[in-house]
Formats: sequence, structure tokens, C-alpha cells
Amino acid sequence: MRSSSSPTGFTKISESTAGGPQGSPITNLAFPIIINKTVKDTEARFEGVEIRCIQDDADIIGSPILIFGAHGAERARQGQPSAQQV
Repeated sequence: MRSSSSPTGFTKISESTAGGPQGSPITNLAFPIIINKTVKDTEARFEGVEIRCIQDDADIIGSPILIFGAHGAERARQGQPSAQQV
């Protein structure tokens, strides 16, 4: 983090011990390869639902009933877990 009191202009606030480094060429290849099967399996399990991913950003497209369950859309608006999560 930037710091006006540090001689270097930066202060270390944390250290990452999991995952890959941001912007690493290996991470950019490995993460999509690792999640690909799960994304495809999920799409196959829920006909009418599409999942589109760019790196670690994912969009789930489909009817709210298919995505959240019969009462899940209303529960999601109320900040409650869906029936599938309970």
C-alpha cells in the first residue's frame, strides 16, 4: 500500500500464501483449465442455464427459477440463502 511515511513509498500490509500471483502467465492458463470441467458439468446438470467465464469472472444466465430454485429468486432479493443452499 502506498505510504508517505515509508522510505520506499510503500508499506507491506499482507502476504499471500494461497493461489497464484496476480497477472502471472501460469495463473492465467491454470485457473481456466481447472474450472472448465466444473463449469461444463454444471451447465449439463441444469438444462437452460449457461455459464460464461472470462478468467475468474463468471456470469450465470438463465431463468431465476433454474438458477435459484422455486423460491430462491425471492429469497435472494431478501438476502436469504436459496433452498438449495439450506
